[in-house]
Amino acid sequence: LGAVNYIAAKRNKTWDLTDKKIHTLSEQTQSTVKGLKEKITAVGFVPSDHPEYDLWADLFRRYQAISPEKFGYQLKDPRKHPDLAERYQLKEGQLVAVITRGEGKDEAFLAVKEPYEQELTNTIVKMISVGDQKAYFVTGHGEWSLDPVAAEDQDKAGSMSELKQSLSQDGFTC
Repeated sequence: LGAVNYIAAKRNKTWDLTDKKIHTLSEQTQSTVKGLKEKITAVGFVPSDHPEYDLWADLFRRYQAISPEKFGYQLKDPRKHPDLAERYQLKEGQLVAVITRGEGKDEAFLAVKEPYEQELTNTIVKMISVGDQKAYFVTGHGEWSLDPVAAEDQDKAGSMSELKQSLSQDGFTC
């Protein structure tokens, strides 16, 4: 029994012994993650003291176990990393995971709002099927800015920052 336990611990294999296999990822999820052609990273913006922290961590661990070289994850507290939260245009107190691919100017990202397998898998499918789509905006001749406008200036000039954020969350590069 000791030898079997030692071997099982070294191989890091887990079994789902529940009747409904609630801790097992679906076949679609497994084939999606195994079929990734480039690395995808999930960044969960959840404070470590939040009740959903363990749900996000467990879900990400199960995805990473399928393909550690193609799926990575990080859990970040948005209060301790406001620069990252700003980079992904998150609102204060918003619990979300951001799925990213690429780096620098080629980075694309989509948001996942709930810690459920179906939503995370659908977002990954959307991320890999969208490809590189770009949205272009004309600026410089009185057009609205793409950057957020201060509250006191909103009555003078409009802003298209929410449209830009929405397009970015749908996989577009703006």
